Amino acid sequence: MNKYESLCASILENVGGRENIAFATHCMTRLRLNVKDRRQIREEAVNSIEGVLGSQYSGGQFQIIIGQTVNQLFPVFSEMCGLESKTREEPQKKVRKSAREILQSVLDAVSGCVTPILPVIIAAGIFKMLAGVLGSGMLGLLPDDSSFIQICTITGDAGFYFFPLYLAWSAAKKFETSIPVAMLLCAVLIHPAILQMAADGAAFDVYGIPMPTVNYTSQFLPSVLTVWIMSYVYRFFDKHCPVSLRIIGVPVCTILVMLPLMMCVLAPAGYFAGQGIAIGFEWMARYLGPVAVGIIAALWYFMVATGMHQTVIAITVANMAVAGTDAIVFPGAFAGNIALMGLALAYLVRCRKKDKSIAAANLVTLALGGISEPVIFTTLLRYRQAMAAQLLGGFAGGTLCG
Repeated sequence: MNKYESLCASILENVGGRENIAFATHCMTRLRLNVKDRRQIREEAVNSIEGVLGSQYSGGQFQIIIGQTVNQLFPVFSEMCGLESKTREEPQKKVRKSAREILQSVLDAVSGCVTPILPVIIAAGIFKMLAGVLGSGMLGLLPDDSSFIQICTITGDAGFYFFPLYLAWSAAKKFETSIPVAMLLCAVLIHPAILQMAADGAAFDVYGIPMPTVNYTSQFLPSVLTVWIMSYVYRFFDKHCPVSLRIIGVPVCTILVMLPLMMCVLAPAGYFAGQGIAIGFEWMARYLGPVAVGIIAALWYFMVATGMHQTVIAITVANMAVAGTDAIVFPGAFAGNIALMGLALAYLVRCRKKDKSIAAANLVTLALGGISEPVIFTTLLRYRQAMAAQLLGGFAGGTLCG
């Protein structure tokens, strides 16, 4: 038995065994477990295992800190748990969830979808920061048409432009459904033809149902909603399709059903929510004065995470063309950015030693490069305290600006 097998066996023994593991993933340093019964976890015993640096229960997950070798441990742990061969959970008796449990489930879903793609988010942010700092916008050490600046820009943009695809992969793992089908569906969202329709404002329909043409690159919500609903559709066809036709019938039927749902309902959800928020902002600007700026600052980076900010910005720019100024949205976004920097700095000071290199890179990327996604997805959306801090700090700073 090698050291990883021994370590995994000790962890399993103290988290309730393989039958208590519902889902497992890992980030840079932590093994992250969703368990069926939290009461079976013996946290003190886990912390005393040689090779474990600590543990905590956060965001609906039991997180065991392993260090930089967690990516080598995880395949051994997955095989020992039988996670690779597990296709779905056994039916469980439905119980009514409290509001807190519902919130925990939402946070767990967000964390489970984002955590596996953190390396992409962090690396893309750093490459965009390098292009911004070394180029003419700041230090001017390299011309903007230099090959190094261009490849850094391309690499950084690719990380966020194809964000729906990366999310499709991680969400499919989280919701235990077909990864290839999920990625194909989300690839449709960012197909050049769809993006061109969005740019031109052209009309389009799916099976005769009108489809809003929206640019979905860099957006979070459309992919997660699509894959979540797809997991049920795929499971239905997988159960009822004849075995002889399953390899063709299941993916084709799933895609046929999901296309109108995705393009006409699920993916535009963030867009329409953004429209509603923009109308709400106009109302706040009229009746709440400085407090309106505080509310926008508090909520700004939650909107960035879901892509709603793009609609708000578009409407604000259109309003500026008529009124000549904006005293609400952009000041609120600025105050929200300052609050997010404070959040990133606070996390750098308070986080564990093993996480400080990532926290430092995220802070530098935000402060120098203006790239917020690494902080949003590695800190803001993962911790309830971080969410509260951003809401309070953003509101206070935004109200002061207002």
